[in-house]
Amino acid sequence: MLAVPPTHFFQSIEMAYTDTELRHFNEAEAFRIFDLGKSIHDSPSSISGFDKYEGIQVQVSFPRNWTKETLPLVRYTGLQSVPEVAFYVPNQNVEVTISTDKPGNVPLSTYFLQEIDSLQDAVSGYLFIKSDESYLGNLPAKRVLYTSDMTEGGTIYGRMKTMELVSINRGVSYFFVYRADESNFSTYLPVVQEIINSFGFKGV
Repeated sequence: MLAVPPTHFFQSIEMAYTDTELRHFNEAEAFRIFDLGKSIHDSPSSISGFDKYEGIQVQVSFPRNWTKETLPLVRYTGLQSVPEVAFYVPNQNVEVTISTDKPGNVPLSTYFLQEIDSLQDAVSGYLFIKSDESYLGNLPAKRVLYTSDMTEGGTIYGRMKTMELVSINRGVSYFFVYRADESNFSTYLPVVQEIINSFGFKGV
């Protein structure tokens, strides 16, 4: 299991990664690091109180009072993906993580069903709520809502609620994962929707 950095107030869900999956993740992560080029600084967003993150694959606005982490160590997708950026609410179990992969020419509906199947096998205490159509920025996306266990040292101490959006553009898949403890999920959902609406794809 890939651990959340100790400065964050999150407990990572238990993912069943194989050695091959971890090797592929590490190779992709290393490629990302060497592909960064010059550092990209955040700029003010057109949304009041937000800054704009300009990444390798995506650009997105996020609340200025949230903590940003580039190249986070944790991914919350069932399928293979490389985390690009994460945003955290300080001192809260509230997090948005954006990951990508390159599955090639695969239909979104097929890819999304594979993701749901993988989540069922990988997430501790996975409980499906619903799935439907959505948008990530201006591109069609699939959305799934589910809850899972919050664990520490093998002990369950609460439940997380997760909303995940999946989209594909030009052979690149995009995963937008919003996680919060169940008591905070609805509170931060309007802000998260602003982040989703601001989502932009490089080259689109």
